[in-house]
Amino acid sequence: MSINEIVSDLPTEQVVESIPTPSDPEWTDYVVSLLSDNELYKGLPTANGLRRVCERLYGEIIESQTEVLSNQSNLARYAAVKHTIVVRDDTGVIKRVSACVDGYSNDLPVPFNKHLIATLDSKAEAKALRRLLKLTIVSFEEVDQSTENSLGIDYNSTSEDVNNINDNQKIAINTMCKRLNVNAIALLQSIDEKNYKLHDVAAKAVGVLSDYQKNIDSIPEEIKGFDLTWRDKLGV
Repeated sequence: MSINEIVSDLPTEQVVESIPTPSDPEWTDYVVSLLSDNELYKGLPTANGLRRVCERLYGEIIESQTEVLSNQSNLARYAAVKHTIVVRDDTGVIKRVSACVDGYSNDLPVPFNKHLIATLDSKAEAKALRRLLKLTIVSFEEVDQSTENSLGIDYNSTSEDVNNINDNQKIAINTMCKRLNVNAIALLQSIDEKNYKLHDVAAKAVGVLSDYQKNIDSIPEEIKGFDLTWRDKLGV
């Protein structure tokens, strides 16, 4: 019997995809990959999507409620709320997570400024879900939704240089580029070839990718081809 015949008779080894754990650096990317396109807004997860994925990964949500901690009916209309989520897994283990947010109605854009408690409730729920899922990216509900930050990106950079692209932007860009088969670095360089690592350029890239999602045929050929290692190559 020839070596080729021996090899052909060997059982085929099955390739099992490795699923990361919450302690792995790839965890956030994995959770975001479970979201559908309509559960993302400009690369950021929405509360609806996080709620569904939470039940898929951890079990049934048996409690989800908001407590108003403060509600001052003055001219500024300040309020603070706490949202608590309780999950029970298949073995009966209970997990409980809470998150607090506060804000002024004057700081919210129209029409959210007329619904302060409801807006804070959505933010707190999304924050609690994100905390339960141990994500390193903010949710869409948590970011500033004013016209000054219409790209839906958290401007609180976790990097040492606040002028550079931040972690939230990297994950948002990675999510959309992967789904659209776009080369992230090529996209950033097409916006600003010299300063493509900057925060403002990344913010513009998120807007461009959002437009591409509405019209995939408009993606230029020269920026096609997703590169999984683009964040390492970026070097920031």
